[in-house]
Amino acid sequence: MYKLTLLFFTALLMQTSIVSAQDITSSDNYDPPRPNIVKWNVAGIPIGNFSFQYERPITSNMTVAAGVRFMPKGDLPFQSIFENIIDNDEIWSHVSQLQTGNVAFTPEFRFYFGRNLFEGFYVAPFVRIARYSADVPIHIEYRDAQSDFYLEETVDMTGGISTFTGGVLFGAQWKLADQWYLDWWILGPQYGTSKGDLSTLRDLSEQEQDALREQLSVLEDVPLIDLSSEVNSEGATIHAKGPWTGLRTGLAVGYRF
Repeated sequence: MYKLTLLFFTALLMQTSIVSAQDITSSDNYDPPRPNIVKWNVAGIPIGNFSFQYERPITSNMTVAAGVRFMPKGDLPFQSIFENIIDNDEIWSHVSQLQTGNVAFTPEFRFYFGRNLFEGFYVAPFVRIARYSADVPIHIEYRDAQSDFYLEETVDMTGGISTFTGGVLFGAQWKLADQWYLDWWILGPQYGTSKGDLSTLRDLSEQEQDALREQLSVLEDVPLIDLSSEVNSEGATIHAKGPWTGLRTGLAVGYRF
């Protein structure tokens, strides 16, 4: 489904570009100098999010753009927001230790309402393909059958979730100087699907399996995504799937050439 949708979007983009190129060729009024802009979303720097975009016109008021975002693995950003959403101390004790990173590709069309190219309010339908990596340490406590002592240990679950979303970005772009622009991504709601696994491969005793099942069953109550798990003597797996939603916002500085 992901590949078919991406192929359809690419074909549509190529078709639109060809048609628009024909219109540009036949128009004596459309010969834009420096038709390219590269941008850096500086608003993502505080949370370690590096986002770049390339934009190019296809008509006098329409452009195409492609963005790449990557975020090195680290602590879950905006933890206070997620803590309020989860509102369960037992679940949050696991989620708060999540280490996550991501990479995303975002193609879009832009329809400008300003009088000049690359300037004014715009509406931009887009699709986003993303991959989120995740490491979750699960702390378990169990009674050892041989020593009859209570033992504690950590089981590291690693893996990732792939998402595919579509949405519409509302924004505005201004010319700051001769070749410099400011692009405000005001609000870009998106919705789609997600799927992925986190797992550990290691020998587990019956006591370890029971303790791990108990902790993983707690995680299955995490809101916003459907989680299920399975545990056996060779390891454990968390399966994640379901709807995926989000918001695009940002403030990007662009250079036109």
